[in-house]
Amino acid sequence: MSCRYGVFVIGVHTEIVRKTIHFGSLPLGIAITPTGDTAYVVDFYNRTDSEAAAVIDTAKKILTEKIQLGSGAPGNKPAILPNGQYLYYPEYEIGAVILISTATNSVAGGFGCGPPMDIAISPDGTHAYVTDFQDDIVTVVQISQ
Repeated sequence: MSCRYGVFVIGVHTEIVRKTIHFGSLPLGIAITPTGDTAYVVDFYNRTDSEAAAVIDTAKKILTEKIQLGSGAPGNKPAILPNGQYLYYPEYEIGAVILISTATNSVAGGFGCGPPMDIAISPDGTHAYVTDFQDDIVTVVQISQ
């Protein structure tokens, strides 16, 4: 059975799809490291109610790894610190943000909050802004560096 979901690689100047990287069930948001060499995609497997962060090597245009993150629905939009050290991954169903080390692609911590939908990091990397779709609020979290 072929996978019909994934990420399109589009030429910046031509706006033509150059490749499709197939994976997963329901790709949602994407975050790219500041160096541009790695992309992380939120991927929800709605048939099994599980989720993963898909790791894509942008130079080779291939899926290199899937970081399994458990069960339940994820949020939509992850974010990466400006220094590229951590991916902030929204765990909507459990009400938490998971920190993933981009050096090891492993879970390195996290924090609880209302069901997170989207995450944004301040340009100076000192605060995370987490939207809570259910309660219509934004949680501001100070980031220690």
